[in-house]
Amino acid sequence: PAQGDIIFLYPRGTDPKEYADGRKYLAVSDAREALEICLGQQVAERLLPQKPSPLRQKLPSMRGRLISFARAATVSIVLLLVGYAFFAFWHSATEEQGQNTDGKVAGFIDLSVAPRDPDSGKCDHPVQLSRDIDIFVGPLCFGRLSVSGRGEYRIRMMIDGAFSGYVDQSRYRREIQRTTDGDGRLVLQIDFPYWVTETVWLTAEAELLGMDGNPVRSAKRILKVPFGDRGGD
Repeated sequence: PAQGDIIFLYPRGTDPKEYADGRKYLAVSDAREALEICLGQQVAERLLPQKPSPLRQKLPSMRGRLISFARAATVSIVLLLVGYAFFAFWHSATEEQGQNTDGKVAGFIDLSVAPRDPDSGKCDHPVQLSRDIDIFVGPLCFGRLSVSGRGEYRIRMMIDGAFSGYVDQSRYRREIQRTTDGDGRLVLQIDFPYWVTETVWLTAEAELLGMDGNPVRSAKRILKVPFGDRGGD
């Protein structure tokens, strides 16, 4: 205000008294506004500095938290995408390796059988069967299934026939599940019922398991084993 002016300040929201002497009345909201009118804004700032509101105080910390959360979320999404891409590539490569052009799973198991001498009952050396052989005349001592390659495998062998209805079937069912490092072979062997003189069937199955425990590659062979030369039994 100009030098010599007299100003009366009163709280905003109340009615000033009317005077006829020309005095000046101004409404103020708080002490800071009164200091600004009387002493100027700079002096009022030094005497009564403004405090930031609680919301303004929280904004920097909230902004930092949001930035940290966004970074963590971005890293997590990137890792998930990389992991999914790796799994999809591995799964696709495994399926491509295990299938032929007809879409059927290619055989990756080796099957061999040991013939039994019908007179002495002694077992001969195992004979490895090519994949096109599905009949082998008995009698046989045992069948042997083997797989090779790195990974987790589940392999099983079963012998079925007319005798299965009156014996303990678990004796002629064998299964193992094991992980191999690729340096050796996983082998499963099952004995044939030496006292059976009728046709039996040997079923050999192998599954390569994925990281989720489900098969990603499998193969199955069924071998018909007639007794002696009675191939029609």
